Amino acid sequence: MSVDNLYRPELHFTPAKNWINDPNGLVWHKGEYHLFYQHNPFGREWGNMSWGHAVSTDLMHWQELPVAIPEDEDGAIFSGSAISVGDEIIAFYTREKNKIQSQCMATSTDNGRSFKKYSANPLIDLNMEHFRDPKVFRYLDRWIMAVVKPHEFVVCFYSSTDLINWELQSEFGNAGVDGVQWECPDIFPLQYEDEELWVLIISISSDSITGGSGTQYFVGDFDGKRFAPRYSTEDARWLDYGPDNYAASHITMNQMAKGF
Repeated sequence: MSVDNLYRPELHFTPAKNWINDPNGLVWHKGEYHLFYQHNPFGREWGNMSWGHAVSTDLMHWQELPVAIPEDEDGAIFSGSAISVGDEIIAFYTREKNKIQSQCMATSTDNGRSFKKYSANPLIDLNMEHFRDPKVFRYLDRWIMAVVKPHEFVVCFYSSTDLINWELQSEFGNAGVDGVQWECPDIFPLQYEDEELWVLIISISSDSITGGSGTQYFVGDFDGKRFAPRYSTEDARWLDYGPDNYAASHITMNQMAKGF
């Protein structure tokens, strides 16, 4: 290990400099794994929230690229997700502007090296101060967005057929541990023996098993509209028992919709 890398982890990505936190838009697209992440390009403290960007072909060796979606006069770029559709990477993120958070979209046709914001953003605007972290994925013939109302301890499930017009399907919340807030939802199927289970993970900023921040999970069923847990949700189940495991997300493989 070189002197320059003496204090850097060997198995985890770190940017060359400045603030980094929540991973965003973990997606496989045209031979590359893309890691986007919350990033302050100008300092070591939280601020100037933008999407940093790195790529890998093996999930072990990463190349840091220029900032993908910078904060600008349109607002700060908070956490979200990305999907691969044909030749495009489509990013979904929370815009914070004038203390209002809304869900927005941007597209890239050059393998994530640059993004163009959708001209009719925001996609979903509830005129709320705390409404964020959209996770978008394909479910059968539609797209699903899981997004949280953090201080209400609620995950909202929206659906769309065109990624532009979104309709609220259901809400799930007030379960497990509330903490100060819920953030960064993720939901995905897992095969267990001969059945499919759905796992919903939620990050909480306090009151985890270690007393600080952490990630709890719920196991249940999802039908494209509602998440139904299979067991009592009074007690939390923890993704990890170490301190400060927060804002976890899973890699989204190519979700190209045939004919989309």
